[in-house]
Amino acid sequence: MSLRVGLTGNIGSGKSSVARLLLERGAALLDADALAREATHDPTVLDTIARDLGSELVVGGRLDRAATARRVFADPAARDRLNAIVHPWVRRASAERAAALERDDPAPPVIVFDVPLLYENGLERGMDAVVVVDAPLEARVRRVQARSGLEAADIRARDAAQMPLSDKVARADFVVDNGGSPEALREQVDALWPALLARAERGGRGPDVPGPDVPGPDVPGPDVPGRDRPEGDRPGPDLPGPDVPEPDGPEPDGPERA
Repeated sequence: MSLRVGLTGNIGSGKSSVARLLLERGAALLDADALAREATHDPTVLDTIARDLGSELVVGGRLDRAATARRVFADPAARDRLNAIVHPWVRRASAERAAALERDDPAPPVIVFDVPLLYENGLERGMDAVVVVDAPLEARVRRVQARSGLEAADIRARDAAQMPLSDKVARADFVVDNGGSPEALREQVDALWPALLARAERGGRGPDVPGPDVPGPDVPGPDVPGRDRPEGDRPGPDLPGPDVPEPDGPEPDGPERA
């Protein structure tokens, strides 16, 4: 059975860069943001958003992502309603696609679930291991500004709406430091990949002796006591979509494999 790895961080930390590097090494990917975008192409989802949150958010049969983001940031009740519309679609799709990947012959050794709000929604319980991508806030702000044009204050507000990144780092099984160069990031993933394969060989169980799974000061976080589960006791990947739709970025569809 494939090792299920939750990949998370905060806005601008570089989860997508780490996901691409893991794909190159043979992992499969299920991206919660991509699934949530896919959900908002479903006419039934769009009709419900227009009915419950306002017809001005759906223009020409497409979700106005920028307008929706502004609306849900200003109105927590609207954000909760958007999540209630989108999350069930994402949960169904992620469960179906993970099951299909595990039926492949051969199945991928690792399925990466890229989920921005993994810890916020308690989804780490459905994973065999969690990787957190860390980077300083100012570096993350610069990255997001470069790709999206958002104001720095808006980016910091989105970051503040998430669990502090330092808390995620403290809870992670593995930590990848993305505060340096692309070459440094690649080296860390080069060290991370065999550690994930080793855990997959152990059936998802962590090492017998507590401690880092990946050598080196920047890559691993501590193993978290109590994360391991007996064989067969494996909750599904109950992935939500993002709480706030991003106005930018590509729209990949479905699981990817290297």
